[in-house]
Amino acid sequence: MTLENDGIVTQLMYEKDNLTPSIRLINKHFGWAKLLKELGIKSNTQFLDEDQLLKELKISIKKLGYIPTRTEYEGLLIKPTVKVLSSRNITWAGGMRKVGFKPYGKSISIKDLICADENCYGQFTPYENHEKYCVNCYKSMRARVIKGLDRSNELTKIKEYTKKLIYNGNSDKIIEEMFKSIQ
Repeated sequence: MTLENDGIVTQLMYEKDNLTPSIRLINKHFGWAKLLKELGIKSNTQFLDEDQLLKELKISIKKLGYIPTRTEYEGLLIKPTVKVLSSRNITWAGGMRKVGFKPYGKSISIKDLICADENCYGQFTPYENHEKYCVNCYKSMRARVIKGLDRSNELTKIKEYTKKLIYNGNSDKIIEEMFKSIQ
């Protein structure tokens, strides 16, 4: 990992390079700021501005893959912490709304997910256990599969896809497999 930004290392930079041990393990057993201090590396434990703080929150929730409750988020030791949000006068619900997610206002039995498409931050409530994509991304992926089949002259592939759909239904997993095979 190269030190950029005047030699400052952020947790996001560390995670981006897939280094070990994980940020979660460091925070749980030692502390990010303490580790950097011990190594003599400049730390940027305070977020420069509210936009950066909220960007980190959005990325953390995307990586998590679902919308946690405030209590659950605190227990996962994810950055930015609820305490950091509070220090900027941002409530949990307010922060979630600012980054485009809808927090829970009451007890829930099914947690909302974040779309599995890497470029989408869409929040959705799954109707079945296997769902991974928001409605818009699922429809887009399905449309691209259909276009791929329309362009295909391979009767074998069309028959194979038809059988998969008949036997397995049009679940996210099946459509995703088809989508990957036509790319």
